[in-house]
Amino acid sequence: MKKLSIPAIAFAATMLFFASCQKDANVSKSEEAQIEQSMVVPEQDNSVDSKNPEEKPSLQTLMQPQKDNLLSPMENRDATLKTRGIDPVAFNYPLVLDYFNAYTIGCGTNMNSTTVNRPNKYTDTYFYNKLGFNSNLDGGDRVFYMNLSQERIVNIYLSNTHKNLAMVLLKGHYVWQNGHIQERFDEIEAYTTSSSTTGDQLLNNHLTAGRYMLVIDSKPLGESSFNLRVTCSPINTSCNNTPGTSIFQDKFDNYNVGFISPQSASWNKWNNNTYDGEVVGGATKILKVDYKENVAWTEQADFILDLGPRTTGNYQLEFDMWLYSNNTANFNIQKYIRTEMGSHFYIGKNGQGTIYLKGAAYKNFTFPTNKWAKVRFDVNLSANVTALYIDGIYKGSWTCTESLQTNAPDTKLFRGLNFLTSTDGLYYINNVCFIKRF
Repeated sequence: MKKLSIPAIAFAATMLFFASCQKDANVSKSEEAQIEQSMVVPEQDNSVDSKNPEEKPSLQTLMQPQKDNLLSPMENRDATLKTRGIDPVAFNYPLVLDYFNAYTIGCGTNMNSTTVNRPNKYTDTYFYNKLGFNSNLDGGDRVFYMNLSQERIVNIYLSNTHKNLAMVLLKGHYVWQNGHIQERFDEIEAYTTSSSTTGDQLLNNHLTAGRYMLVIDSKPLGESSFNLRVTCSPINTSCNNTPGTSIFQDKFDNYNVGFISPQSASWNKWNNNTYDGEVVGGATKILKVDYKENVAWTEQADFILDLGPRTTGNYQLEFDMWLYSNNTANFNIQKYIRTEMGSHFYIGKNGQGTIYLKGAAYKNFTFPTNKWAKVRFDVNLSANVTALYIDGIYKGSWTCTESLQTNAPDTKLFRGLNFLTSTDGLYYINNVCFIKRF
C-alpha cells in the first residue's frame, strides 16, 4: 500500500486528493444496474417518509402565518402549570422569561416575524460564553415558546433573512426557589451560529414531550425580518432493525433521479461550486459519489449530511457502501460544519483504507470491495469515544474530541458526515440510519 500523507489542512481545502493521475472513474449503466440488482433493500417503513421524514403542513398553512394557535402568554402559562399539578397563583415569574412579547409555536408553524425594534433580552450571561458565539449578540431578539405533547423529531427553518441571525433552542423545567415554583429554560437542546445572511436551520432535533423556548437573536445593528417554519415527524423505534430511537433515515427510493441537496434539507453541497451527490437507479435508488474528468478539484463532488449538533449522548450512524476494487472513496466526520472536522477516512484501491487524525495517518484498515458493506460509527459523546465498524468488524476507535486539523480546538461535538471524492473516486451509499441508542 502506498503511504498517504495529508498536507496542511485549511478551511478552503477540505477535499483530500491523494493521487496526481486522472482516470475515468465512471461506470456503465449496466454496472449501475448490477449494483442495484445486488442490493437487499429493507422493507419500506411507512411510518416515516424516507425522503424527508416530516409531517408536512397543508398548503394553506404554508401560505399563511399561523396566528390561530397563538395562545396568550398567561393562558399558555397557566394551562401548562395546571397540567403539571402546579397552582398558577403560586407561580413567580423568572426574570429570564419574556412572556408578554412571546408567541406560542408548534408543529406546522409557518409565520413571519422580526428582531427589528425588539429589545435585547438575552445577553452574554445566557449564551455567548457558554455556546462560544464569536460575535456580540446585543441586538434585538425574538422569543417563541413551543409545547410538545409527545416525543418528536423537530426541524426548525429560518429563511428570508437579510442579516446573520442566531438560533438557540432550550428546554424548560420547573424549580423551587425562594418559596416559589419557577420555570427555567437552561437546558440547551440545539443552537446555530452560522454566518449565513439568508437563513439557517436546526435539523433532526430529538425532543421529548415538554415546553421549549426558541430564541432568535441578532448582532447590534444586525436585526432582520425572517420567516419561521417548524416541522415534526414521529419517532420511529427501529432503523435497519437496530435497537434505539431513530432520528434520521434515508433509503433514497422516494427521491427523484438527480442531485440530492435540492430534494432534502439534511443534504447540502459544500459550497455553490462543488458537485452534489447524485441519486441514480430505478425502483431501487442509491446515492452516487464520483470523480469527474476535466473538472477542477475545487468543484468535484463534495457534500454534507447534516444531522444536527450533538454534544452528549450515545449514538449510532450507519450506511451501506459499494466500492469497486479499482476505485477510491473519501468521507469525514463533521463537527462545526465546514470548519472543524473529526476523523477523515480514505479508502484506496483494493479496499486499503486509512483513518486520519491531526493531519496524519492514525490507523490502517481493509474495506470489502465489489459488494455492499455496512459502515457503522458508534459515537458515544458521554464516554468521549468514537469507533468504526465495517460489516460488524471493529476497525479502530478514538476520542470524540480529536479532530482532523492540527490546529483545531478539539471540540466534543458530532454534527454529521462529509462525502467527497478524489482521483479514481467512485462509490455508492444507501440505507443511511442515525439513532440514539437505548
